[in-house]
Amino acid sequence: MQADVALFLPIKAVERRVVAVQANLDGVTLRHRQQPIEVTDIAGGLWVRNREIEAPSLTGRALGGRWQASVATTV
Repeated sequence: MQADVALFLPIKAVERRVVAVQANLDGVTLRHRQQPIEVTDIAGGLWVRNREIEAPSLTGRALGGRWQASVATTV
């Protein structure tokens, strides 16, 4: 995984904060400590800006098979 992160966190004006992340996932594993299922081999591009997320083409493996997903949110 490779990522670029940019943060602007003004102490006196928190409402002006900016969080921007751009990540290229390659072979990432996702697991939650309280769940028996893990998602492996996650690959694709991911962009986060404040509360918005965009991942136009993610792929991976879960529950014994391959999956593909796209994610887009707006606020």
